[in-house]
Amino acid sequence: MLSVSAPEKLLTPEDVAVLLGVSRLFVIRQSRIGKIPAIKLGKVYRYRSTTIQSWLAQREGTVQN
Repeated sequence: MLSVSAPEKLLTPEDVAVLLGVSRLFVIRQSRIGKIPAIKLGKVYRYRSTTIQSWLAQREGTVQN
């Protein structure tokens, strides 16, 4: 039997903007062109916290395990 854990809460563009210290519009524009990893659900973008943290670590040149 497969065990199913609770799904990770997805972040909004506003959440990511606060985390990065940029505007919501910047996050959406960068997501649209593939610069920020995102999940598109219809017309809205959502983000996995773990994916954003990994993406930031890669951009810093150090990946944390």
